[in-house]
This record gives sequence, structure tokens and C-alpha cells, in this order.
Amino acid sequence: MVEEKSLHAVPAEARPGEGWTDRVTSADDAPHTFPCESCGDDQEFYIGHDSLRCPSCGFVKEIPLDEDVEIEERDYHVTLRALAERIEPDAAAEGVTVRCDSCSAEVFFEGAVTSTECAYCGTPIQRAGVHTSDGRIPVDGVIPFAVDRDNARASLRRWMSKLWFAPSKFKKQAKLGRFEGVYLPYWTFDTMTFCQWSGRRGDHYTETRGSGDNRRTVRKTRWSRRSGSFQRFFDDVLTLAATNVPTHLLRKLEPWPLTKLVPFRPEYLAGLQARTYDTKLENGFDVAQDRIRAALHADVRARIGGDVQRVDQLDARHDAITFKHILLPLWLLTYRYSGKTYQVVVNAETAEVYGERPWSWLKILFTAFCAGLVLLFVAWISN
Repeated sequence: MVEEKSLHAVPAEARPGEGWTDRVTSADDAPHTFPCESCGDDQEFYIGHDSLRCPSCGFVKEIPLDEDVEIEERDYHVTLRALAERIEPDAAAEGVTVRCDSCSAEVFFEGAVTSTECAYCGTPIQRAGVHTSDGRIPVDGVIPFAVDRDNARASLRRWMSKLWFAPSKFKKQAKLGRFEGVYLPYWTFDTMTFCQWSGRRGDHYTETRGSGDNRRTVRKTRWSRRSGSFQRFFDDVLTLAATNVPTHLLRKLEPWPLTKLVPFRPEYLAGLQARTYDTKLENGFDVAQDRIRAALHADVRARIGGDVQRVDQLDARHDAITFKHILLPLWLLTYRYSGKTYQVVVNAETAEVYGERPWSWLKILFTAFCAGLVLLFVAWISN
């Protein structure tokens, strides 16, 4: 079992080499379950209630919250030094098999999956040591599921009802697709940036040329050089810490309400799927720097002003870098149509839906044909 002290966040000022040792638990892969105190069956996270609920007898147990525990930022460079002093286990390098306590079946955890259910008896089961194991960066916080399966399905139906040019057969098949609740790992980064820049400001003006019938107005641009420096603090720059997921869809679920983060407890994962990170911390910060640079580029253009801008140089220094490792909830629908796989994601906190969809070219052509007939009729009656 995970010790209570393992749920506490590590202060950012942890000494190099210590990293997160105060949160280490047993690193074995014994299954982690939550037996019901009433009937002994395994409880699941009661979505929207911050509790565990038994699917057999309905017994509800509130998840204990320690008000003294706060989610604190970790020092980025301290953590990198700690990682360099040990071999960081790769949780996604190969699958792990654990034995189900309920039916004794062997459950295979593929890749970075850390929480699922037994395929034989349906028991919610977790790899106990992954999110808090020695040598890996523990989870600091989690946004618990707030949208249950029924409400997520309702949001999905509303989204599908607006797909006017989707094949009718697709809508029926998509409703039968695999619909799973999953926690995905993210990094969030804070940093103070110092930016030096130079560029050119373009101001439009007009000149009149020629005379008589050849008289015309020409727009020209007057360029002037600009340069400067400024500081900007970035708070909670979010980067996905998982691979082989629909990144282009997940970005559309942002911004996440990170004010709803709570300290991590394994109870929040009971009965739901979860993944641990397989994108290393430094690679996550590389992605964060790309997002930060895009924001700084927009800042520089605003400082240059004028009608058009050209940024010639932008140098940014990052200081006081801190981070958190968090889990965010979503519902993921995967389905196949005409031999192709499509995915839809539902934000399990806001119920927003984004997804891939096929197009019915017959519906599009028919609509275009009808629109053409309407235009011809309007033209005919106008004459």
C-alpha cells in the first residue's frame, strides 16, 4: 500500500541528489485495489463526488483530504541533477504482468498504462509503484474526473448531431466505439524570461503618381528599426508527457482549469485508465520553450508596433525554472469507419468535445447541387 507520506509534494528547494526520495514507495508491481468495507468488492472512483463507491452494494467512502498538503513546484535543474545520478526506469519500455487479487488472473499492462481493469473479472487494478516509485518523478497533482460516462456520452451525441456532412452510417458506428476514461500525464513549467530583441517597424503611407487618366494611388511602407528588452513570467506552460496519443486533438482541450488540481492520491485512478509519462522532463521543457518563444514573438511584434513588423533577432533567457507532474482527465473514443481509425476526445472536467470525422461527399455534392438550383431559380425570377 502507498504510505500516507508518499502523497506529500516535495519542496522546490530540495537538495541536489535527494530529488523526491521522501515520496518513495515500494517499486514492485503488486496490484493496487480498494476493497469495499461493506461487501469486500472493489470500489471505483465516484466521479464528481471525490469519493469511492462500490458498484456491487453502493457503499460510498469519502477520499480523505489532507488540508496541510500543498502542490508545490519542483526545481527543474535540481531534478535533472537527481535524474543524472540514477538510472530512471522506463515504465514504457516493456509490458508488465501483475496478478489480480480477486480472480488470480494475470493482467498485462502494456507500455505506459498504469491503471486499468481485469479483463476477466472487471476488478479495477493499478500498478502500485509506478506513479511514486524510486527513480521516477512522482505525480504532484491531479484534476479528478468531474464528467461521468453518461454525461460524456451526452456531450458526444450533441457533437455528432452537428456533423451535418458526416455519413449517417458513421454516426451509428461511432456510438458503438470504444469509450474509455483515462488520465494522461502532463508537465507544467514556470519560468521567468528575459528577452532581448531587434526588428523593423513598417508604417504604410500612400503616394499619388501620374496625372489625368493615368493618375493612381500607390501604397508604400516606411521602415524604421526598433530594439529593446523586457521580462515576462510564464506560469503553468502545459506540455503533454505521453506519446502515441492524439496530440492535435488534446491541444484543443486547453486551457485546463489547473486551479482545480488536488494532491495526487491513487484513489482517483480506481476504475479508470491512467498512463505514466514516457516523454522525458527535458524533452517536455523543449516543447514548453517552443510555446514560450511563440508568445514572446507575439510580444515583440506588439512592441514594434506599426502596420507590419519584422523580427530580426529574439534572444530569451530562462531563469527560476520550476515544474509539476500532473494527471489530467479525459474520455477517449476510438472507432473505425471504412477501414480507417478515428478518435474523439472529451474533456472530463469541462465536457468539451473535439474529434476526427469522415465526410459524406454524396451529401456535400447533393447540397451543392441544390444550392445551384436555388441560384438558377433566383436568377430566372430576377429576369
